[in-house]
Amino acid sequence: MTAAGQDMVEAAMRELQRSRERLVALRSTMSEASTTVSSKDKAISVTVDGRGAVTGIAFHSAKFRKMAPAELGAALVDAIAAARQSALERVAETFQPMFPSALPAKDVLSGKLALDAMFADAIKAAGRPMPGEGPTVS
Repeated sequence: MTAAGQDMVEAAMRELQRSRERLVALRSTMSEASTTVSSKDKAISVTVDGRGAVTGIAFHSAKFRKMAPAELGAALVDAIAAARQSALERVAETFQPMFPSALPAKDVLSGKLALDAMFADAIKAAGRPMPGEGPTVS
């Protein structure tokens, strides 16, 4: 590989490391975020952190006492799902500028993309000759 090619690979590796560090910081920031969503009838509210973990459930009236168990369960599940979705969208919107436009932050944050495998593949590929380049012979 030429010196210029080696410099490009090293620069790409540094950028890859910076990107990885930003993603680690993102995960930390996500745990500090908080989102609260109310049920359709406003009787229940659910609070989740930036990762979607439930951190609080509040009942705002005695209405829940009159609900059938299945109805109460469904209201809780719906409110939790809505809170998780809202938190994901909020965090993704905040951090999308950190990602290339072809890499949706929402997919990264929801776990749809395996970042560790993606970075490992990129690092492995960096050690290989570029397409069209063969090994240099001295």
